Amino acid sequence: MFYQYPQRPKYQNIALLGAGSVGEVYRARRESDGAEVAVKYLRSLDYDTRQRFKREAENYLRQQGCPYIVNILDHNLAAECPYIVLEYCGEGSARSNISKFRWQPDNMAALLARNRCPY
Repeated sequence: MFYQYPQRPKYQNIALLGAGSVGEVYRARRESDGAEVAVKYLRSLDYDTRQRFKREAENYLRQQGCPYIVNILDHNLAAECPYIVLEYCGEGSARSNISKFRWQPDNMAALLARNRCPY
């Protein structure tokens, strides 16, 4: 069982994807259309952590439309429990997938060159 954060009724948490010292990320369902999304909740509410969370949301917004970065779909940094809603990537994290390349320099260079985002 995972902690039920106060949330807007338009997102229903499905499963905990990950947790850190300042927050948690859930796979969730958007109630308006049933789409799966990732919702990142901020647990620590101190000033510095809120500012980092705000910069994270701004970075996602700045890179909106980049084919190599998930898009931000919604956010509320002023909520009782601030959150960022992102596209859900069912293939897993880049960290978990990068091991498939076995750190071969040619493969890694090709991947990085091919995936460079112009934003």
